[in-house]
Amino acid sequence: MEHEYDSLIYQAKIQQKIAEKFLSKNFSVPFLAKQMKCNERTLHRRCRKHCQKPPSEVIQEFRINIAKELVLDGIVSDIVAKQVGYRCTSAFLTAFKKEVGVSPQNYLLQLKKIDKVHDKNIVRKPKR
Repeated sequence: MEHEYDSLIYQAKIQQKIAEKFLSKNFSVPFLAKQMKCNERTLHRRCRKHCQKPPSEVIQEFRINIAKELVLDGIVSDIVAKQVGYRCTSAFLTAFKKEVGVSPQNYLLQLKKIDKVHDKNIVRKPKR
């Protein structure tokens, strides 16, 4: 139980540091290690222990989660890529598809289909 609590605290701390700095031009794993006051090897070991993935994947997951919200707001991929810290759109599209399983455009289309199905399945009370 204590390990789970420690992991939650570490995950919150690293998410906070990423949120504060991920748009910095020089944001990278070495930069994050400095923000977490440790060396890269220690950061890697702690991320594996507490987040079950390397720091590069923690950073990418954070960026893609923000990107998903921006895509839902109707922002085009070129702009989303820049807003979440990718220098080029193609790198963003590759990362998005790897993380989510579909392109941003298809992600939006899938969610719209789910909404339509959900709207059709709402049971309406009969009028009296």
